[in-house]
Amino acid sequence: MGGAKPRAYNLRLHRIVWVAHHGPTPLELDHINDRRHDWDLDNLNPVTHQENVAKAQQRRWCLEQGLIPDEDLLDDERPTVSCSLDDDIPF
Repeated sequence: MGGAKPRAYNLRLHRIVWVAHHGPTPLELDHINDRRHDWDLDNLNPVTHQENVAKAQQRRWCLEQGLIPDEDLLDDERPTVSCSLDDDIPF
């Protein structure tokens, strides 16, 4: 019983929303407000992989320092707190 297995596609809703309005992009899509369930076009920003990784590192550092709330909170429970790059962040 061989044969090819059907291919599974992992299409994320934010990418579907972007493509429907702007067409395909080879870039990654960043959620500006870090809320992954906010698919509003104003919250999506095409970035390079390097930019996306840098933001993830910044977010991880801010979480470790207690400067922003944990992702486990629901979006409506999360206060809007920003943690931006400055001289105090060690990278």
